[in-house]
Formats: sequence, C-alpha cells, structure tokens
Amino acid sequence: MRSQPNRCYESNDVVMTPAPLACALVDALQPAGLVLEPCAGAGAFVHALRVRGAEVATCDTEDDEFSW
Repeated sequence: MRSQPNRCYESNDVVMTPAPLACALVDALQPAGLVLEPCAGAGAFVHALRVRGAEVATCDTEDDEFSW
C-alpha cells in the first residue's frame, strides 16, 4: 500500500463498483453475446451481465486465473 496525499489513510486503490450501479450500466448499454470482464473484482458486473443473459469471461489483476 502506498500513502495517499491529502488523505488520512493508506489505500491500495481498489475500488469496487456498487451492484446497483453495475446493474444500471448493464441495463443502459444492453451488452449481448460474449463479454470479457477484465477487472472482475467482487463480480458486480459479472452478476449483472449473467442475470441479463450475457456470457461472461472473467479475469482480474489480483488473480492468475481466467474463467468462463
């Protein structure tokens, strides 16, 4: 972790998209077919996409895996 200037805490700069925002974006953009989620994190977009019928391939910089 590195120090954040002008803040009183340390952060690893990981920011997860809230599930309601992921759902709203997926609803607005309506992606279909195979979608690559290269920063899957906790899976908010993965879940929102799969619920709406998209096939999702995921990976993350924190993992050494690639999954379908």
